[in-house]
Amino acid sequence: MRFCYAVILLIAFMAMNAGAQRYESTPPQYDDSLGGGLGWMNIVSPEHTAEYLAKTGGATGSATTYTSIDIRGNWSFELRTLDDKMVGTVNLNLAQIGTVVFGAGTVRGSNAIVTANGAIVDNMLTLNIVTYPNVELYSARLNQIGGGGRSAAGYFDAYSSSGGSLQGTIRGEKDVPRTLS
Repeated sequence: MRFCYAVILLIAFMAMNAGAQRYESTPPQYDDSLGGGLGWMNIVSPEHTAEYLAKTGGATGSATTYTSIDIRGNWSFELRTLDDKMVGTVNLNLAQIGTVVFGAGTVRGSNAIVTANGAIVDNMLTLNIVTYPNVELYSARLNQIGGGGRSAAGYFDAYSSSGGSLQGTIRGEKDVPRTLS
């Protein structure tokens, strides 16, 4: 009888231990719509922008490369479809380190927030704008940069998390502080 009792205890112990091993070998599940196992950190956390860019590969620019184009500041970008229908207006506060550009802002007329990252390469600004809570990516190529970085225009490709896509034009202007003379 003692032998049976010992065998039952041994089987129960092995079953508990096997369950624990299964649990330990299961990778943690994150509620992370952007993937990549970023977990608690997401793209809409401005205090984690540098960490996010480092983990995702970020922009292709260089923080140590010089450019005469100064993109820093508050921008208003108007996005339109190729047949000139209004998509929306994005207000961004852009920062720049060398040729690397990043920032955050809002979509005018909605509660959506946006983040952006990109780079200035060969006098063209590539800018990836992601909206939240409706996750959409606007991948812009602004090849017409005027006034030393006070205006920009080009094209974008948009992708929604539901699988839709759209192409259009993007035109932006930097808010330049006015001074009395």
